[in-house]
Amino acid sequence: MNSVETERPYYRWYILFLGMMSYLFIAGLSRMCMPVLFKEISDDLGLNMLEIGAVWGMDPLAGVFIALPGGLIVDRFGVRRTMFFISIFAGIFGALRGFSVGFISMAVTMYLFGLMAATMPSIVPKVTAEWFRGKELGLTNAMLNVVWAFGSMAATMLSANYFSPFFGGWRRVMFVYGIPCILLGLLWIFTGRDKPVASGASKSPASHSLLDAFRHVVKIREVWVIAFITTTYWGSSMGLTGYLPTYLKL
Repeated sequence: MNSVETERPYYRWYILFLGMMSYLFIAGLSRMCMPVLFKEISDDLGLNMLEIGAVWGMDPLAGVFIALPGGLIVDRFGVRRTMFFISIFAGIFGALRGFSVGFISMAVTMYLFGLMAATMPSIVPKVTAEWFRGKELGLTNAMLNVVWAFGSMAATMLSANYFSPFFGGWRRVMFVYGIPCILLGLLWIFTGRDKPVASGASKSPASHSLLDAFRHVVKIREVWVIAFITTTYWGSSMGLTGYLPTYLKL
């Protein structure tokens, strides 16, 4: 068999590394830097607490519209091309937050960034599902969650206390966090590979459109149950992580 997996047996760990870095910088650092910077952002842009909450809510709001389609898109176009697109635009939209001049511009750029960040839980675990089996699958999924938690913790600890004073304000922190996301996109497209399809394995018919796939998925009752559970969990979690750092800094 002439495949990446047989010729380079350790390559899957490199793909896992790309997935972990995507989780770290996009879902971790670039997303979770916002709550600890909201005090500085609100002072600069003149935002009140209601507007801060609305800005923070743009991220999960975007997830409502993109999480399910994101999973369908990666099934159709593959992890490599999808992660290239998401990483590049996560970096661009994340950096654009630094150009915000008021509530509207901050909310719009936060929503655009959220469209990219909210796809991470749908797409990155597919890397482990494609390249790993058995006990390794459980281990690699745990590694993804650990690196996401580490990125969130690092963003909370460093963004306002160290990075903002060092780089000269919250705007430049947005720019700095955008750089590794764009670099990750380049690594995905130039060094990433999709898992080769095993001989004899069936592929999804190309004639099935994304709309057809979406119509099929939304009819599955279990999908709605998972969506409801996820909504309640993230609703409480995002409220806590968004407002608590802001109140502690007041």
